[in-house]
Amino acid sequence: MFRHSDPAALMDEAEQAQLAELDDTVTVYRGVTTINSDNLLALSWTLDYETADWFARRFDEDGTVYKAQIDKEHIFALFNGRDESEVVLDPKYLKDITQAQEPTQGQELSM
Repeated sequence: MFRHSDPAALMDEAEQAQLAELDDTVTVYRGVTTINSDNLLALSWTLDYETADWFARRFDEDGTVYKAQIDKEHIFALFNGRDESEVVLDPKYLKDITQAQEPTQGQELSM
């Protein structure tokens, strides 16, 4: 469904502008718990480590945050609702999926 949708119909102007400003290769994060740990090749990721960490720790679990790289052309949409910086993407194009390390103070997250 996302593959065949017009991005302008999915996102507001601010979200479209933010997506356009991303680098050609984007770092994305996904927080998983025991409930969804086998679902790394999923549509929904985030640009924000802290958001992924929240998802990994919800339900009082000690989950895992993963990070991956994806070319911007394979991101269908970016949503800022609920302050999640969610990106809906084509998971078959995810590269270098690894367990993320928590950013240290002063270390900038790449977007």
